[in-house]
Amino acid sequence: MLVTEQIKSNTNIIVVAINMLVFVGYTIYLGLNSRDFGNAILLAICIVFHSLLCFVFSIFWHRREFQLSGILVILIGFSTCVIASYIH
Repeated sequence: MLVTEQIKSNTNIIVVAINMLVFVGYTIYLGLNSRDFGNAILLAICIVFHSLLCFVFSIFWHRREFQLSGILVILIGFSTCVIASYIH
């Protein structure tokens, strides 16, 4: 019984890690692509779409990992946008 709980815990972490890697990937791509204001708006749209997609997956598959991923994408993503706006 303990082994199956450990495997399930590892798959939960993998789902969150994959979502964070996708988030980091498009954030770096849009951040390195150019420095204009259009990419900041595109990044905000990507963050909203990614978090909504996570919440839709959590509704249909009843997995809390997607809810956690959606919340993390919103919190980290928009705090990144705010910090980036202060830097420029």
